[in-house]
Amino acid sequence: MIAFYLFGVFALFGVVLKALILAQVSTRTRITNAFVVLTLLFILLNAFEFLGYWTFESNAALAYVFIDGLMLSLIFIPPAAIHFIARSIGIRAALYSVPLLMLWAAALMALLINGNLVSGYQHVGYTIVSVPGPAYGLFQLYVFTGVIVAVAALLRGLLGKDREIYQRSRILLLAFAPIFLVAFGVNLFKLAGFNASTAILMPLASTFFIWVLLYLARDEVITFRLKWRQFWFLVRQLRKVAFSSHSYANADYLEFMEKEQLAALLEITDGKQAEVARILGSSPATISRRVARFGLNNPEKNRPEPVISKTPAA
Repeated sequence: MIAFYLFGVFALFGVVLKALILAQVSTRTRITNAFVVLTLLFILLNAFEFLGYWTFESNAALAYVFIDGLMLSLIFIPPAAIHFIARSIGIRAALYSVPLLMLWAAALMALLINGNLVSGYQHVGYTIVSVPGPAYGLFQLYVFTGVIVAVAALLRGLLGKDREIYQRSRILLLAFAPIFLVAFGVNLFKLAGFNASTAILMPLASTFFIWVLLYLARDEVITFRLKWRQFWFLVRQLRKVAFSSHSYANADYLEFMEKEQLAALLEITDGKQAEVARILGSSPATISRRVARFGLNNPEKNRPEPVISKTPAA
């Protein structure tokens, strides 16, 4: 039973992290509203998971009620996720699928309540698994349909000519990747005969998912890119230190971040160095020297791919 409490702690950790992320949303737009709804569903899912694991030993019947709540949260996540994707990248076809998925979700909720979706739950090894009911196949088809709609929308964004939509679609795929990897890995272990569970990794993967989506919701694509490049710079530095005679120098990090910040500001100001100087509180001459030093005055070779920070019309 120690594993149950451990899984519950990880689920509670996911609740706290997602709540902290949600607290950073201050503006209210269609995109941020969609983000808030999706985040609240993930918080409910982790909260019910925590309560289910922590009450199972003392009151299994109550724990199953909480797991029903987890299932309800899970049922409404696909349309909420697709709604956010559609708002973020302006794919109307995906947006039109949301009402249909909501109706499907409502039908699944009714089936769950009357016991036709899941006939019960059982303790298997160190986790709790659902016993499929006669209508469980509809739930599997529903999840599969949601994934297909989401992936199709993102692929359309990646293959389109709009650079802003392309950047947003790429970030969304990055956000989904850990969730897909955890789900695929756990199912692969199960097929191999191991008693695998998503209870530890999925709260962390979904928290990363919500953290990435926060930047899209707040229209801070460039800010996210800076943070992501900062992370990979540190990873590369650690690899060099671990596998070579390279010694880490804080000056390398500061120079890297200065170049990335300058490149991003040149993007959003359309290369106007005087405007960059105003934003940084520096002189145009200083900015001109830094641009020349980092080789940023050759946009074809040195500037990153353009990212427009305007929110696409829904």
